[in-house]
Amino acid sequence: MSDLLRLFVAFELPPPIAAELTAYLAPLRELESGVRWVKPEKVHLTLKFLGETPVVKIAAIQAALAEVCRQFAPFTCEVAGAGTFPNPQRPQVLWVGLNDPHGRLVKLAEEVDRALHQVGFAREKRAFSPHVTLGRVRAGRAEAAVKEMMNHPFPSRELACEELVLMQSVLQREGAVYTALQRFALGSTTNASRR
Repeated sequence: MSDLLRLFVAFELPPPIAAELTAYLAPLRELESGVRWVKPEKVHLTLKFLGETPVVKIAAIQAALAEVCRQFAPFTCEVAGAGTFPNPQRPQVLWVGLNDPHGRLVKLAEEVDRALHQVGFAREKRAFSPHVTLGRVRAGRAEAAVKEMMNHPFPSRELACEELVLMQSVLQREGAVYTALQRFALGSTTNASRR
């Protein structure tokens, strides 16, 4: 096994929302070949990307995430809307947004960032912007897909945020393969470090 693992911290989307995103993506895929679309089974909400991480740090990461999750009760937010980064005129990333009216998702992301900074990871330079990436523009401006998304945003669906996942990402020719290394239930005092 490698001494480095490519890691990130995320919420997984439940199968019903993933299925609706699959249906939402279908016409967009037809419109744009210049976009590298995310496979529906890989769609998730990233709270923090850790990158290439020494295996020896995993126990400390697990302990930090378990401590943060103890401080947050499960909550809900809404998957809804559509947008682009950096803007619709020069889209690089196409996404569906998350409405977080009480700010709990943002606060959780900030606490994850703070806790993992204490383990040796750099703090995020930009404010957390909750979104689910649908695709990355490879060529052109993806005008047809952007127009379709803006005219027909993803309908609002409630997302139960109940457990964070420490994920490993292995890059392969067909795309990244994700494996959950550990799940952390929000509000739980029994999150144990394990791989």
